[in-house]
Amino acid sequence: MEELSRPCIIIVHDTNQKLLDIAHQISLGIEEEGILFSIIEMQIEDVTSTAFKNSKKSKLGIAVAVDNKEIVIHNKNMKEKFPVLKYETLNKPTSLYRTIGKNAARLIKSEPFILNK
Repeated sequence: MEELSRPCIIIVHDTNQKLLDIAHQISLGIEEEGILFSIIEMQIEDVTSTAFKNSKKSKLGIAVAVDNKEIVIHNKNMKEKFPVLKYETLNKPTSLYRTIGKNAARLIKSEPFILNK
């Protein structure tokens, strides 16, 4: 697996305009926490596996994968089937997608997660 040249969180989304919009909102949350990100579009068969494989590619060891059902945050040090966080994807407020991005960044910064009520 080829690593990206800069240290960043990798955001992978399935091929769908709505999922691109969600990935963009996640990236805004990451950016608000002061961490770099890279967005990649690819066909996703298993969202958890995709997040895990891309966390191995990330120099920061964190990846977020988005498909039609779930959003998964994975850390390269976790077992593949046990991601850090999972969320349902659709019909959520935009603020939740940003919070997901913030939580991915907070993994790197060793800060507590933001929990939505």
